Amino acid sequence: MMKMQKPGRMVALLLSLLMTGMVLAGCSGNGAGGTTSIDPEEPVSTDPITFDLLMASWPLWDEPMTADPLGQWLIEQTNVTINVELITGDIVEKCALLLATQDYPDLMVWPGDSIAGQFIEQNVFVPLDEHFDDIPNVVSRFGSDIGALYDVNTQHMYRIPQWSTGNVIQIDTGISVRHDIMKEYFGDRATEESVITLEELENFYLEYKKDHPKNASGTNVYPFTAMAPADLVYKMCQVYGIPGYYETGKDSVGLYLVHEKMPDLLATLNRWYNKGILDPEFAINKLENVTNKLATHSAISTMVQESGLVEANNSLQNQDPESYMFSYYKVAETPGEEAYVTYSTVGSGGLCLTTSCEDPRRALAWMNFMNDPEVMFYLCNGLPGTFWDYDEAGKVAPKLDAVSEIADLWQRFRKVGGYKYQWMLNEGPDSRFEAYDGSFYQIIHGEGGEAYIPSNKGRKTFWTAEKDTLINPALFQGIEPDSNSDEGIMMSEVYSYWESAVPKIIMAKNEAEARKMYDDVKKQMLDAGLEECMEKVAPRYFAKKEIMAKD
Repeated sequence: MMKMQKPGRMVALLLSLLMTGMVLAGCSGNGAGGTTSIDPEEPVSTDPITFDLLMASWPLWDEPMTADPLGQWLIEQTNVTINVELITGDIVEKCALLLATQDYPDLMVWPGDSIAGQFIEQNVFVPLDEHFDDIPNVVSRFGSDIGALYDVNTQHMYRIPQWSTGNVIQIDTGISVRHDIMKEYFGDRATEESVITLEELENFYLEYKKDHPKNASGTNVYPFTAMAPADLVYKMCQVYGIPGYYETGKDSVGLYLVHEKMPDLLATLNRWYNKGILDPEFAINKLENVTNKLATHSAISTMVQESGLVEANNSLQNQDPESYMFSYYKVAETPGEEAYVTYSTVGSGGLCLTTSCEDPRRALAWMNFMNDPEVMFYLCNGLPGTFWDYDEAGKVAPKLDAVSEIADLWQRFRKVGGYKYQWMLNEGPDSRFEAYDGSFYQIIHGEGGEAYIPSNKGRKTFWTAEKDTLINPALFQGIEPDSNSDEGIMMSEVYSYWESAVPKIIMAKNEAEARKMYDDVKKQMLDAGLEECMEKVAPRYFAKKEIMAKD
C-alpha cells in the first residue's frame, strides 16, 4: 500500500476554521448510542474481528465476503470481516425501531438526511472529524470538499460518502438514445464534443417517428419513453441548467420547483407528449415496461440510468451488435451552453461508525484502509489480473481481451465483486494512486469510449471541472428542513402537490393549459409554505458555502 499522507495545508486551514466557534457535542461523554470517547494512544489490534453493518437492501449482496476473490483479499489484508444485515422493509420504520431500542450495529449506512438528525441528537454516530489522524486517507481523498460532509447544526462530520468520483467529474444521467440511429441522423456529431441542442433532438425524434410510425409488431412508436414523472422532470433540469437550490438574493435561496425556467421545461415535455414523442404511458411505466419498449423498438430513447439499461442492451445487441443505448450528455436547451449537473467528490449517502462499536479504533483503521486509493481502484475495477494488470513499468494497463469478452458495462462491474462494497466506492480515477496514469478511464465502465472498449459501449462524456456550470447538489446535502419540523412537514405537502400535478401538466391538451396548470400548482406550493421552508434552508445553504469556501 502507498504511504499515508498527512492533511495538506489547505485542509488543515479548513479544519482550523471549522473549529472556530464550534459547538462541541460532548466528545467524551456517554449518550444513548454509547460513548464517543476513543483513546488515541490505545494500540490498534490486528486480531480477527467481525463488524456488523446495517444497510438498505442491495440485490448484489446475496453472499458473504468470502464468496468472491476481492472479499477474500480484503479479509486477508485487514483481518476484518463485514457481516451485513439488509433492511428488507421500510427504511424509516427500521430507523425508528433502532432509535427506540438503541440496539445499534457497529457500522451503518447513512439513514438519509431527513432522519439522520435524530441519530446525531441521540449520540449514535461517532464524529469522524475528531479522529482525522486515524483516517488520513479520508481527509486526503476529499481535500477541501470535505466541508460538504459536515452537519450544519453540529459542525461535525459523521459519514464517509459513497459514489464519489475521485478527481474526474462524471456527469449524472444523460439522455440515452439508440447509438446506431443517433449516428445515422447526426453523423460524426453523435460522437464529437459539440453540443446537440434540445430543438435538434426534438426534430430528430419527429423525423424518426415519421419514418417509423410502428414497430415490426405493429405497435405505435413513441421515440422517448420514461417513468416516474417527477423524477423525469428533475433529470430534465440538467438540460435546462436548473440547479436543485439556487441563490435568489444575498441571503435567500430558491428551489428548482419554482425556477424561472421550469415552465419552459414542462412546456417541452407537454409538447413532446402532444406530438407523440413522449410515450403516453410514462406516468405508469415501470422499468420492465421501459426495457420492453426499447427492446422491441417502440421507443429509442429514455433517461433511465445506464445500470437500468442492461437488459434492454442485451436484447438489442442480440438483434444487432451495433444496436445499443448510449448516454448523450451534450444535449442542451441553448446552443453553446453546457448545463448538466455533475457528481462531485463527496458523492451521496455514506458510511457511519456508531458509538456502540466495541473497537472503534479498529473500525477507523479499517475505514482508512478502504479509502486507500489503490484499494479504491480495486473496489471499482477488480484485483490485478481480472480486467487489468500492471505493466512492466508498474502502471495500470487494461486487458482488452478480457474486457471485450463481457460487452455489457454493468456485468463487468458486477463480475469484479467490488460492487458489493458500494457503501465505500470511489467511482473514478484517483490521482493518489500513482500506478494509474489517467490514460484510460475506468475500463470496467468503459468511460474511455471507443478508444479502449471495442464494443463502443459506454457513457460519452467530455466534461471537465472547469466547464461545470452548476454547483453540485451533492455538496449541499443535509440543508433541507428536518422531517419532523414544521418546515419539514410543509415540504412534504409541497412535494405532494408537485408530484400529483406533474403528470397532469405534461398531459395537458396544449402548452397554454400546461403553463396555467403550472402556475396553479406553484401557487399551491407557495401557499403550503415553500418560501418559509426556503427561509429555513437559506442559512444552512450559505453556511455550507462558507464551510466549503465556495464563491
